Amino acid sequence: MKIETSITIEPALPDFAAAARLGIAQAATDIHRRAVESIQSGKKSGRVYDHYFVTIKGRAVPIRARSSSHQASAPGEAPASDSGALVASISMDIEAGGLAAEIGTGRDYGLYLEEDMDRPWLKPAADQNTVVDAFVRAFQRRAG
Repeated sequence: MKIETSITIEPALPDFAAAARLGIAQAATDIHRRAVESIQSGKKSGRVYDHYFVTIKGRAVPIRARSSSHQASAPGEAPASDSGALVASISMDIEAGGLAAEIGTGRDYGLYLEEDMDRPWLKPAADQNTVVDAFVRAFQRRAG
């Protein structure tokens, strides 16, 4: 699951290229930070687990006790970090000479949590980003 953001710079406006690169880098960094923070912090109000589980024939079966309990997230909340694997997998790549960025995870369950389990973590981080909006407004004022 990945979110991409990019800006196209017209050749007639080369002085905007440096500002665009900075804006994209700031936006990508902000989205990455918000995504990580949403998983690692914030109130979680889901079920509390005292055991590890495996799924057998579609049914969760406890296999062993946990050393400490885990508070899961409820629908609508960002996922609660347990092992830290999702957070560790969140990457940010600056591409196209700094004019595009990709933030996301290669882990399949990142998309599963976001879309199928209603545990949003990446889209809200992108939606809360104001860096790109501010840059676009400044770009439009300068160009128009």
